[in-house]
Amino acid sequence: MTVVRGGGFCPQPHQRRRLSGHNGQKVERAERVLREGLKQDPNDASRLLNFALVLQNTGREAEAAGIYQQVPSLGSNPKVAVYDPYTLPKSECAKRLPKQGLASLDSQKR
Repeated sequence: MTVVRGGGFCPQPHQRRRLSGHNGQKVERAERVLREGLKQDPNDASRLLNFALVLQNTGREAEAAGIYQQVPSLGSNPKVAVYDPYTLPKSECAKRLPKQGLASLDSQKR
């Protein structure tokens, strides 16, 4: 079981952390590590979901939507741990999470 940071599913523009300085470096590193991991295993549901969250939280909603749409077509449906800072961690099937991610992208457009 791997960790998907679920708190990213519903960021409002005013709730996004500033991505400058230290936070920006962390996000850039996370994106680089996820891209490298996906080169090795492009069907890793946890990496795909985390990568979509990084894209979403850095304002690249169209790219994030494309990644979210890939997950349901994967051959496997592993359990992933979902961390939301407002609730206790829980496990979910990876293929259920893209629907939440896409819904949050829709709500950001409004």
